[in-house]
Amino acid sequence: MIGQPATAQTATAQPEITGAAVTRHLSIVQLGDSYSAGNGAGAGTYDTGDGPRGCHRSAVNWGERYAQWLRDERGYDVTYVNRACSGAATDDLLNPYKADQRSYWTPLRAGETGNDPAVLGRLRQDCSAGFGPEESAEIGPVNVTYGIASAVCTRVIAPQINAVGADTDLVLLTIGGNDVRFADIVLRCFAFGIPKALGIPAGDIAECERLTRRATGDLTLVQTRLVTLLTRLHQRMPAGGRVVLLTYPYLSSREHYPLPGMHLPPGTQTTFGETTFDPSAAVRTLGDRGDAIQITAADTVNQSFGFTGASDPAAHTCSPDTLPVDSADTPGRFVTVVDTVKCHFAGHEPDPAIGQRNPDRWMNEFLDGFLALDQNLIYHPNSEGHRQLANLLKPFGDFGASARSSISGNAYLDADRNGRQDLGEPGAPGVAIQLTGTNPDGTAIRRDTTTNASGAWTFRDLIPGVYAVQEDTPRGGSAASTALDPGTFTDIVLDRVGSTATGYTFAVQNVRSVQAVQTGRARRTGQAELVEHTEQSEQTPQSLRAARTEDAGGTLLPLAVAGAMLSVGVPATIMMIRRRALSAPRSEDVPVSQD
Repeated sequence: MIGQPATAQTATAQPEITGAAVTRHLSIVQLGDSYSAGNGAGAGTYDTGDGPRGCHRSAVNWGERYAQWLRDERGYDVTYVNRACSGAATDDLLNPYKADQRSYWTPLRAGETGNDPAVLGRLRQDCSAGFGPEESAEIGPVNVTYGIASAVCTRVIAPQINAVGADTDLVLLTIGGNDVRFADIVLRCFAFGIPKALGIPAGDIAECERLTRRATGDLTLVQTRLVTLLTRLHQRMPAGGRVVLLTYPYLSSREHYPLPGMHLPPGTQTTFGETTFDPSAAVRTLGDRGDAIQITAADTVNQSFGFTGASDPAAHTCSPDTLPVDSADTPGRFVTVVDTVKCHFAGHEPDPAIGQRNPDRWMNEFLDGFLALDQNLIYHPNSEGHRQLANLLKPFGDFGASARSSISGNAYLDADRNGRQDLGEPGAPGVAIQLTGTNPDGTAIRRDTTTNASGAWTFRDLIPGVYAVQEDTPRGGSAASTALDPGTFTDIVLDRVGSTATGYTFAVQNVRSVQAVQTGRARRTGQAELVEHTEQSEQTPQSLRAARTEDAGGTLLPLAVAGAMLSVGVPATIMMIRRRALSAPRSEDVPVSQD
């Protein structure tokens, strides 16, 4: 017997979900450092973008490109906010960030002193002129000289995490490089052969060795900070929100590039009596260790909140077109570490050799155009680099961020076969329920579950869309067992992220071991239309009532079998007529022939 969905449409045993125009809204916030802000993404132009001075946010960074792909290719309604800032370390995402300082002055008016609120107000107003909503002014002690009040004003940028809230579905993030003095490592390990007149600090082998050794020792602290950050994000985001942690590329296209130096650790290789140091190998090793602590931090946070999926589902594989098996519609993690950056950027990093350039570079090198002399842009992804970073996110879809909706219901033993769960009729445990639908890319969604001890069932982590649910227990069984005919609810619409649909109820009847024909009836509450159909069965008969509870949008009336024939156990074939009653509130089964 086939059940009726919440609409008046007759269900089928294998529903075809064609999809519907369901708009999936997604709120994305980007946090982090210069690699997220977009330093150097302006394809050779000095693109300061929006936001506080010095953050160097670009409208063509990898986060913006990924958000646009979700809009154009996946049909999402995306809200994207970039709060990343060049130079940010992990603590700057959680605490106010003190940027630059400038001195301001104002003449004292008659009767004023340096501590008067009016004087402080004028200094603060002058300091904060042109500030955006993320910036505020912090006024230092006021000094008065010859009737002039002056003070140092510090520009303070609000914690980036303030942009994340209960409506944030997805956070994009790169962080950790500035915790280990990324900029100093770049200059001291790779800025060799740069003319001093250009103002770029020269490379220093001994200092490069000291910085990389110190950075390696600091990685444990960075891991602790990252765990704190990710935990705070989980506390602020809604249930089902997701975080994407993107790793960094290598900073050198060469695995080895030894240079002469001094004051190096014992045991380093010597050539022609000179101590040598390999900055490429040292910095690349530091990068690998940085990836490892980020994955460990993500694992710690995921597991603390009950997520069992691997934090790095791509597992360092360089196959951006290969979809991780559990990322399409069964998300298994809060934080996903996209650690395919290094292998994907292989051969496209800067060339550390003095006087050499990498023609296939996806990162800005020293002297890479006049504006690239700015130390905030060198050794950062260029326009092509940001496009490639965005591509690495695409195989993950939305990382499960929109999969926060649910469909639920129950199954019960309908002892009196009246289509209602009466007092004393228990839930039916162990009933197989199947859900079907369609992913945004057209691939099929299929989920299976069984009712729990009380007969309840739920499908969670669903994306907005149109679904069908049906019981999936095969026919057959002994007289003491419970079995179902396929019963289906179709056109279940989840119209937004986080929406729920509930009240889908399946009625279960006991099996009797005789041949019989079952007759079904389905009707929506409050409507006179009645649909009957006939099914001839040569198998063990059983009956299913599928009903939508009234508070969830409608009720399906009982499905009946020829009880008299069943009760005596006589093999029989009963043909039932199909009819529609346009006004009668109820119709009876009418046998028209009997063999």
